[in-house]
Amino acid sequence: LDGRFELGRVQEVRPGTDVVLFSMGGIGSSVVEAAALLEAEGISAAVVVVASVAPWPSEDILRLVSSFPKVVTVEAHVPNGGIGAAVARTIADHGARCRLLRLAVERPYRQRTGSEAFLTKMAGLSPVAVAERTRAFLCADATT
Repeated sequence: LDGRFELGRVQEVRPGTDVVLFSMGGIGSSVVEAAALLEAEGISAAVVVVASVAPWPSEDILRLVSSFPKVVTVEAHVPNGGIGAAVARTIADHGARCRLLRLAVERPYRQRTGSEAFLTKMAGLSPVAVAERTRAFLCADATT
């Protein structure tokens, strides 16, 4: 975003038609990379950055989740209290008809240290992992 954002609004950094990926903070660049990997497979993924949570951009979020059948949130944070939970609340409060996949740090790192790339890989949040998990989510209904 190069420091540009508007409070109470989301920033759409990549257009797409098949799925929308929401992120916040430093993991956003990994999400853009994941979208590029998906694009190479013929999956068009929009990428949206939630730059602020107060005020929560509910109108923008609702517009986007209502435009896609599948929604993914990605955060380098535990799943409770993050953007995944807030997007889920927006979907529920407004009855949006979409499916949600929340990608987050499911298990604490437990005394592990390393680079951001190492830790996100450990958490299953590397660009490759996000692309793989998103693809599986998109294909899940097709196989059942």
